[in-house]
Amino acid sequence: MNWHVYLIIGLCILVFLAGSFFTARSPYTRATHLFTKAEVSFYRELVRAAGNDFVVFGKVRGADLVVVTSAGTRRHHMQALGRIKRDDLIDQLFKKVKLPVVWVPVTKFYDSALIRQMINQTIIDSMNSTRQG
Repeated sequence: MNWHVYLIIGLCILVFLAGSFFTARSPYTRATHLFTKAEVSFYRELVRAAGNDFVVFGKVRGADLVVVTSAGTRRHHMQALGRIKRDDLIDQLFKKVKLPVVWVPVTKFYDSALIRQMINQTIIDSMNSTRQG
């Protein structure tokens, strides 16, 4: 065969492979919703409970609120992740940096008045522990 034929066949194979490469499925896809239906329900009641006294942000990571200051501490926290349940770790970590946390149990329906009561009690408890500590 003529080298032109080999060149054309090679180019066709290259175009085919390149097309396959660029159309390959990505392991990522766009999320269809920021919140689940349950999270939307809770968020609405939380905003109602907060009223004009607080600003409610959704989907805030613990890493946005607590800064790891040394490599040793970071390593300790990474090891702790394997030993301690996530919620317990957050409780311990936030207590250490004096950041109160309100844990609202998951339920089918949320009561903004009850959530507000829980927020107020957490604030009172936090203020009392600050005065004592």
